[in-house]
Amino acid sequence: MVIDGGLLVRLNDTPKRPQNALPHALVEHSSLLALEPNTGKPLWRARNVIASSAIPIPIEHNGTTSLVTAYNGVVDPRNLPLPD
Repeated sequence: MVIDGGLLVRLNDTPKRPQNALPHALVEHSSLLALEPNTGKPLWRARNVIASSAIPIPIEHNGTTSLVTAYNGVVDPRNLPLPD
């Protein structure tokens, strides 16, 4: 899905779960990443996305596009640092 020029990619950058870990352990490492489609350059990244299989839904309001998706907080991706 491309929104506002960013190709959205779900990224599960969770380390391998220890064998005795609870099922929900380590979910804080899932991310939603937007890449520039032609170059692959990272535009923004939302970390700690709880449900990495949830499909983001673009919502336009007052000329601004926002994404609604499963997340454990509120974030404006324009205020997030780019990934390393």
